[in-house]
Amino acid sequence: MRFLRTTAAAVVLGLLAAMLPASAAPAVNGGNAAAQGEFPFMVRILPTGCAGTLISPWIVLTAGHCVDPENVEGLTAVVGTVDQQDPDRRTRVRVVDAHSAAGLFWWESDWGLLELAKPVKLPVVTLAGERSQDYTELTALGWGRTKQDPQQQRFLQRAALPFMSDAACTELEGGTEGMYHPDRHLCTVADAGIGICGGDSGGPALHQLTDSTWEQVGIVSFGGDCDPEYADRRNIFTEVAAFAGEIRAAEAELLARR
Repeated sequence: MRFLRTTAAAVVLGLLAAMLPASAAPAVNGGNAAAQGEFPFMVRILPTGCAGTLISPWIVLTAGHCVDPENVEGLTAVVGTVDQQDPDRRTRVRVVDAHSAAGLFWWESDWGLLELAKPVKLPVVTLAGERSQDYTELTALGWGRTKQDPQQQRFLQRAALPFMSDAACTELEGGTEGMYHPDRHLCTVADAGIGICGGDSGGPALHQLTDSTWEQVGIVSFGGDCDPEYADRRNIFTEVAAFAGEIRAAEAELLARR
């Protein structure tokens, strides 16, 4: 099983560092390039290579294993563009504070927040407030690598992933509650070379509503069949609705310290 963790994750959990690539892990494997302005809330975090989403003008939601609250100096959020090499649209905003819910068993509460030095005037994503198992597919986004390309992608990638029920996802893990926890995770199929890959950590799993808007239901955490050595037939996401109250409380605490 591949852990979609980047260099920042090694700071959070040094005991797992031996399982990680030496540099920022390589976009959504098997995806297609997203259009400029299609997902204006998307954020890339440097130098970790993780992704995130704007949930308010000041706050980025990402994976907990992408965040070390004691070491935010040097972190930058890149916003405003799908093209990471576009100097006309790309805006860099310094990170000044952070919160991570990830502990020793980081996958159990794998979410974190970054506070920006100044507000970003872009649309924010809606967070799912209720848990559901009624999805048909979820859309994952990221700049991570693909099976064919060991480098992170220049353009934001998107992929529609078939939803997998808690029961089916747990069965693939041998029928036991190991790393996958039905009360805090969501699962999609990772077959046929389509799924999350190294460097997609912290990016969103989105559900399109009937009015064609998007809500974020998940955060890329681990799994995926991108790497043959650690191939997993599942993409695992932190379930946003399971932590929605805690996320908003941590956001309020960060802003109160300004």
